[in-house]
This record gives sequence, structure tokens and C-alpha cells, in this order.
Amino acid sequence: MKTAVFYDVENLCLTAKNGDFIESITSIQQKVGESELTGDIILQRAYIGKTHSAFERIEADLKTCGIETVIVEPVIQVARKKTNMVDFKMSVDAIATIAAKRSIMTVAMASGDSDFGFTCQQIKKMGKKLLVISRFSATSGALLKICDDWVDLNAQSLTPKFIRKAIEVRVAVEKTESGFTGDFAGFLNALEADCLIRRYMSTFGLPFPIFTTIIQEKVAGFPKYSELGILRLTDFMEILLSGTPFQCRNGIVYYRAGRKRQPSQRQLIESILRLPQSYTREKLLSYYDIAAELENIEELLVYFEFMRRVGMISGNKLCQRRTFRASIRKYIRAVAKKAGLVLDEAALADVNERL
Repeated sequence: MKTAVFYDVENLCLTAKNGDFIESITSIQQKVGESELTGDIILQRAYIGKTHSAFERIEADLKTCGIETVIVEPVIQVARKKTNMVDFKMSVDAIATIAAKRSIMTVAMASGDSDFGFTCQQIKKMGKKLLVISRFSATSGALLKICDDWVDLNAQSLTPKFIRKAIEVRVAVEKTESGFTGDFAGFLNALEADCLIRRYMSTFGLPFPIFTTIIQEKVAGFPKYSELGILRLTDFMEILLSGTPFQCRNGIVYYRAGRKRQPSQRQLIESILRLPQSYTREKLLSYYDIAAELENIEELLVYFEFMRRVGMISGNKLCQRRTFRASIRKYIRAVAKKAGLVLDEAALADVNERL
């Protein structure tokens, strides 16, 4: 994936004093390489105003770092408004370069200036991946929302506040008919699909209070875990994230790439079995989907006992309204025999039609 990098030197607040500039620009180059969007860098171009007090020294340092320098004429005033010619030149040049070099698939903009909002929109419309490199405190919310990935120049600012803001502006959850279960799965999928959020949650994670607050804002129907017979938020989060790439550790939720383990619903089932009898049938029906994750007869037997208690099993027959998924159907006859149940063939026929 060929990459082009454009540097807005003045926006990055870089300095040429005491030899710090080369160190700063080298750090930026290293950070550009942190993004999974960055491939073979075939072009690096930096823009600086001709009136900059140290532009000659900066130009020499940029050349040392292998970066082409574009010297721009000073700011001009048109109709009582000042036009930043550096930003204008960089925007026009970036679009023209991408159009001419179609092999470029990732465009890295080293600037957090909101003036580049329109330029970045055009880059995305051209089908290119957009990487923004800037300091969080000087980054436009519009750029943070539209970019495919973002790299911070000051790791000290990478607090849970930033990750929360990134999720708020970048992640949208589409409502589904399956309610909280489906919407929550969609929320986790959206987090995992976003390379920016994925990377920072791998490194810094999110504390439970912030993570649950975001869930409540993004996903309707967030259940009260105390009503499920679960006493601690930690236990509830473990249950919600079971079998996902997200992991709870010391009160913080992290993303763990490639994390695979079979989901265990035993804890959730046992919590359901402790529910008070006043808990309504409608609420209990929302737990049908957990049966699809059960993988052995012992766990299914626990669930059958639960079904019997709440009236999903009437006498010695399965309630016809119950729709079983493939993993239930695989074990249904063996489980029913072991549980001493007589299978309702009409219900099974209904199940086969729906699966």
C-alpha cells in the first residue's frame, strides 16, 4: 500500500532551535509507521512559509530527513480576510499529487488544522485511506471523525477522555430487531473494525465506568446487572465480553487481537436461575439466544431446568413457541432423552422450518 505524507510544518509547532527539529521530524516519521495503513512511503513533502524565521535551516533539516520542502509565499489578504497560503498550497498540491500518482492508496496529513477538512473529504472521495498525524489538543474534531486512522504526537494526552471522544464521533450503532444483544454485538464489531480505536484500546484500554457509560449512550436497553442476580460490575462485564476480542483486566477493558476462546454461558445461566419469580416472562424470553452458544449436554441440561421453571417446558413437552438454533438442534434428542422429556415432533418441525 503506497503512501504519501504531507507535513504542515507550522501547524505542527516544530522548532529548529538546538537541533530539536530533526529529532521532532524523525519522531513523526516513526509514528507514521505505527499505523497499519502505512505502506511503502513513496513521497514526503513539507510546506513552510517563506517568512518563517528559520525556514532555511528547516529546509536543510528536512532534506537530511529525506523530505522535499515547498517554500510558500507569505499570507495574503483578500476582501479583509487573511488567507493562509501554506494551507492552501498544501491542500491543492495534495489533491493534484494523488490524482497524478494513482498508485498512492494512503495519504498521511501531518496537521490537525480544521482548514484541511474539505481536502480530507476529497481524499476519502477519491477512495484513499486517510491518516492524520497531530497533537490531540490541536486536532479538529472534523478530522478525527473523517480519518481512517490517527496518530498522536504527544502520547501523554492519550487519556480515556480521548478514546471516549474517538468512540463518540467515529462509532455509530445501527438498531436491530434483536434489541440489546444484537446492538451490543454491533457496537463491539464497530470498535474492532476501527483501526484507530482498536490500536489505542490495545495499549491503554478503557476503565469500566467510561466503557459502560459509552454502552449506555450507544446501545439502547442496557440491562441492570443487579436485576439479573449479578452483584458486581466486573462479573457482568466478563459475561458481556465473553468470547469476544475484548478482555477485562483490573477494571479496564482492553482489545486483544487474535484472542480466541470458547464462550462459556454457565455463569450467565446460573445468574438467571437465581432470578426472583417476579421477573417477567418477557424479560426472560430475551435470553433465548444464549442457548445458541451452549456446546455440551451438561450446560444444556442446566438451561432445560431453567426452561422448565419459567414455563417454557409444559408438562413433558417443549413449548412450541421456542425456536431452537443449530447448536441446540445438534444435541436436542440426546438431551431430551437424558432429561426424560418426550419431544414434541410438531415443535421440532416448526424449528426446522425457521432455522
